[in-house]
Amino acid sequence: MAGSNITFSTSSILFFLALSNSLIELSHGHGYMYDPPSRSSVWRVGFPVPEYEKNYNDMQLNCGGREAQHYDQVNQGRCGECGDEWKLSRPRPNDEGGIYDTGFISQTYTEGSIVRLTVNVTANHFGYFVFRLCPKQTANELVTQECLDRYPLEWLKCQDKVTVEWTELIFTLAVRPVCTFQVFDYQHSGGLLLKN
Repeated sequence: MAGSNITFSTSSILFFLALSNSLIELSHGHGYMYDPPSRSSVWRVGFPVPEYEKNYNDMQLNCGGREAQHYDQVNQGRCGECGDEWKLSRPRPNDEGGIYDTGFISQTYTEGSIVRLTVNVTANHFGYFVFRLCPKQTANELVTQECLDRYPLEWLKCQDKVTVEWTELIFTLAVRPVCTFQVFDYQHSGGLLLKN
């Protein structure tokens, strides 16, 4: 109706704000690396991990959550390299040497090979993935964000990110870097508001 005034009560506005906030909270990424499995998920594919070392929340490595990542005075939007809250002391729970590091090497690749990665998205919040790796000289060397940022995986189809869905993703493992140990990193940027 042209010229009509629409008014909302205070309780209606508060309800809408509460509903909006709960939807934003649901936008955290929910998924895990299935192939190769992350150190936090190797138990899902048959590695003999003791019960006390299994991370049953491996699909929720979302930097400690929205509040912790974006509104904490220390974290200031930062995320731990393996999905933990940034301000936790290293090694963080999912880092090398953390409580979920079982010591297993979940996959071995050769230089220049075609790599198939599979991510299981347990709650699709849209968005996209970016994949990187970090060469390491020893198994216990901690990964840094700077290292991961230097080595994005080269997509076989010339993309630098893929939209979220349960799928097998194909990359060429670059001739560089040559190393004994590598850490694959996948970053899920949710499509519903905040990046995790």
